Order: sequence, then C-alpha cells, then structure tokens
Amino acid sequence: MAGNEEIDNAIAELIRSTAKIKFSELQRFFAQGIMYVVAKEADLIDVATKMITDDKASIEELIENGVFKLAQDEQAREWLTDDTMLWCAVVAPYILVQEFQGDLLFDGNQDGNSEYLQ
Repeated sequence: MAGNEEIDNAIAELIRSTAKIKFSELQRFFAQGIMYVVAKEADLIDVATKMITDDKASIEELIENGVFKLAQDEQAREWLTDDTMLWCAVVAPYILVQEFQGDLLFDGNQDGNSEYLQ
C-alpha cells in the first residue's frame, strides 16, 4: 500500500479532477465496461477514496448494498437519450459516475471531506 503522503496527493488530485460531464462524452468508457455508478445518496469522493486506499471491506459493503455497481445497459440508454449530466471521478482504470443533482457545486475541503454547496 502507498504511504500516507502519496494517498493524500492522490485524493487531492481526485478532488481537483472531479467534474460534471454529459454521458455522451463518457459513453466509450461504458462500452469498455469500466464505468461504475455511485448511488445518489452516497458521496462520490468518499467512494472513490475507498478505491484509492484499497478499502476492500467498505467497497464490498457498498456493492452488497447496491450503492456502488457496474453501469448497466438500461441506465446507459436512458442517460444517452436524455444526455444526462453526471458527476465523474477517475480512479484509473475506472470511471465513477453519479447523477448530477440540481445546481450543486462541489467543494473539496482541505481536511479531505467533500461538500456539496447550493
């Protein structure tokens, strides 16, 4: 496992690179089978951080609870039809997405917590 400073740098980069993007621009990642969906009630950055830190137990729990799953054809068709705006985070080689909710702005705090602001 990487050292704390390396993990902190990876999380900071993750926060900086998180963006809103239309599904049509992410469609090729879905086709490659590397797009995962984070449920609306979860924190995208928190889930991505669990992947970066290789927190297998937490990731397995998220999968078991349906909070984190591989993107499915039906959802992708809907997103493509609506050209849905998604939050996107990259945890190479995976792309994590979450449906965008309203006019929220992301603010990655220095303490490692993420917030969504109105």
